[in-house]
Amino acid sequence: MKNILLIAFLLTNISVYSQTIEYVYDEAGNRTQRKLFVLGPGGQTGRYMQPKDSVEAQLTLDSKLTVYPNPVKEQLNLKVEGSFVAYDIVLTDLTGKVFLSKSINDSSTQLDFTTYPKGIYLLRTGANNQFTEWKIIKQ
Repeated sequence: MKNILLIAFLLTNISVYSQTIEYVYDEAGNRTQRKLFVLGPGGQTGRYMQPKDSVEAQLTLDSKLTVYPNPVKEQLNLKVEGSFVAYDIVLTDLTGKVFLSKSINDSSTQLDFTTYPKGIYLLRTGANNQFTEWKIIKQ
């Protein structure tokens, strides 16, 4: 009986949190932002959390990397705003097979996706041991 009362007490004090995702698109239909909101118990207004695979991410403390368009058909654009020396990229599929690995020294770069099969890829970008992974969809 004590165990049943203990379990009932614990279950009544559990707060349930949920999350919702909001997408923002530009005029061309490309996703430009993904916002993740964590909602409190009963759907209370939650707090915004920046997800890792957003269209924009901090490359270093004083630079921002933008990757577009996603999904990609032919060319994936990488554009850095702010100052940076160089950043590394590694493109893999979901099994970990590496398709591309190189260091980028330009503020604007295009990656050719025409030879890659359709599917989902992971693009790992970063500098100074700070990395971000992007989920890229090839159409």
